[in-house]
Amino acid sequence: MSFRSTISAAPREEISAAIMEGASLNTQLIWDKVLPPLGLNDRTAHLPKLTIAGAELMRIVTEITAPGANVPRMTATIGDFEMTTVNRKQEIGIPLEDEMTYAKLFSLETFYSRILGQKMLSLTLEYYAAQALFSTANFGSATNSLVAYTSGNSDTISLIADILAALNRVRDNGEEPDTVIIPALVLERCSQGKLVKEFVVGQLSAGSDVTATSIENAINKQGYSIKVHVGRAQYNSAAKGKKALARVWQNTYIWVGRAGYRNNTSDEGIPIIDGVGATAFWEPFGLMSGETYEDKPKDEQVVRGKTSGTPAIFNSNAGTLIATQFA
Repeated sequence: MSFRSTISAAPREEISAAIMEGASLNTQLIWDKVLPPLGLNDRTAHLPKLTIAGAELMRIVTEITAPGANVPRMTATIGDFEMTTVNRKQEIGIPLEDEMTYAKLFSLETFYSRILGQKMLSLTLEYYAAQALFSTANFGSATNSLVAYTSGNSDTISLIADILAALNRVRDNGEEPDTVIIPALVLERCSQGKLVKEFVVGQLSAGSDVTATSIENAINKQGYSIKVHVGRAQYNSAAKGKKALARVWQNTYIWVGRAGYRNNTSDEGIPIIDGVGATAFWEPFGLMSGETYEDKPKDEQVVRGKTSGTPAIFNSNAGTLIATQFA
């Protein structure tokens, strides 16, 4: 679907700046911190997958073998993970007259190349990363918080206990968790909770604020090494020409797990994709790119933004969901 810019009035000569709504929003996107880019040579890729059960990983040797006796043998099975990246494109047509009208102030073509080619596409990847991570289809049924995260339960909200339990669920699945994603409104409510303050701040620091960083530090004192990310992004979910902001990271869940794609190299020199997944992209198409071309019949300069970024979950064992029961 294409959309066109429309200019309602020419600028007055004394104006030397442009007004842009929403310019300060969405400066803290987190998609690449949890599902970082992973380039694929083919649009449909096949990756060998070594599961704990199939590849006989994380075993201990319990058998005692007598001299000359047969040695117990296991057979490793290597699975196949297949995924296909998807290509998304969006255009905006800039009438030549509009470009000429505003040429003294700024180039509409350059402006929309930046907005469409960077900010809009990055927000798109944030949205689909949230859809992949906050998904019971990927991680199974969410575990309810001990107490519903409602304003009436401020004294008994158990955010820390819920996170610690989730961290142990991930470890019980054979992964070492290092990441927590908390929606902004959930964090704001929980940070006012009595139990949360007592655990994070404590009596010695009474009056101090509960923040993502202080929660992170408090949990890490239990022997973990986690990073707490706050989901703040918003997008316009309304029909064309309308405005209705919605939150990318819904208040329904908190995600706890191991961030994806470290591309570690084993002793055999084999690249190992670690963690929950990645934002896979088709290398010939590119992760995010922009281009312009002239549409002579319409007398427009067209800006096109493209992305093949596809947030994908490779390892469902590497994450779990807390159902916040937020209301």
